[in-house]
Amino acid sequence: MKKIISFALAVVMIAGLFSVIPMTVTAEESSTGVTEVGAVPTGYVPVGTAINNPDEFYAMTANGKYYLADDIELTTEGSYASKFTGTFDGNGHRIKLNGKPIFKSLGTCTVKNLTINGYVTVTGASTPAGAIVGQVAVESSVVFENIFNTARVSGQYRAGGLVGQILSKSKARFNRCKNTGIVETTGSKSNMTGGILGYMQSYCLDMIDCLNTVSVSSEKNTTGGLLGRFGSDNAWSADKVANIIGCKNTGTISAGAQAGGLIGYARGATL
Repeated sequence: MKKIISFALAVVMIAGLFSVIPMTVTAEESSTGVTEVGAVPTGYVPVGTAINNPDEFYAMTANGKYYLADDIELTTEGSYASKFTGTFDGNGHRIKLNGKPIFKSLGTCTVKNLTINGYVTVTGASTPAGAIVGQVAVESSVVFENIFNTARVSGQYRAGGLVGQILSKSKARFNRCKNTGIVETTGSKSNMTGGILGYMQSYCLDMIDCLNTVSVSSEKNTTGGLLGRFGSDNAWSADKVANIIGCKNTGTISAGAQAGGLIGYARGATL
């Protein structure tokens, strides 16, 4: 099984080297209509309730549909406190972070069309870190689409540029997401660190046209340019499938053990 996983990882990494990703557009929209990551095309019409400032953001209903009508900066009080299970559309706008992620917890939800800057610093030795959220709840189905993170993410446990970890029996899709914010974990429990996602416990993961361009590091182990670790145990299951398509990493990846250009480590899974 180890040989099969190693071969699959090699194929994935080689494929990533030759992928062509439409992420180098510098203008908001090119003549071909391709927007840069995080932006929306001209004429895009968001759906839901408009968010104009941090107060309106913190007052959101957990299962509602919302979109940003302007750039906002979250206060040092930090994340949206309830488990969010709705739709959050950045509408091409930006959220600035001041030490904490956008959401404290996510269930089944969609987050899209967003740029993130600032920084996230998590000091707990068992608390995952990510610019969007540290942890996605068990048995969730989450979609992250057209998201550009430039925020630096630092933790002591598990960390990802966008998401720290996604718990068991969940499905996750990262479509056209880009990270240029340094991701790092330090300390005796530092592990499972990725440019996009730190740890996916099980079930189905899709990463499509995703890109990391900066350093991802763990003082201990299990670090990948896109994903730190996929799969929680050795027992193979047909439900544990990771599809990595059209993705690329150009950042430096470092760890005490189990470091990979795209994925640091996988167990009991089909890649």
